[in-house]
Amino acid sequence: MSQESVNKFAERYKRIGLNIALQRKMKGLTQIQLAEKIGISRTHMSNIEAPNMLTPVSLEVIFEIIKTRSQAETLLSATSRSHRMILTSTSMRAIRSVTVSSS
Repeated sequence: MSQESVNKFAERYKRIGLNIALQRKMKGLTQIQLAEKIGISRTHMSNIEAPNMLTPVSLEVIFEIIKTRSQAETLLSATSRSHRMILTSTSMRAIRSVTVSSS
């Protein structure tokens, strides 16, 4: 991916990275734990989440994060379900806005 493309979508990369960090923290995972679960290095995970790094993230990595998040959700109690739904819908809107705007 060219630097021009990265700069073009800088805000979206930041938003996705911040949403990933928020979801990871809400699941009680460290960057190392999530990175190991999805098969990337902790450094790459850190760069994805850092708003000042503008690290492109592949769809494969996003799908692995979603899969890990879905597996973790089955272990959580229903008491915070409505709160998770609000955050999940916010994250999905951010991902949709990236997908729609990129088309």
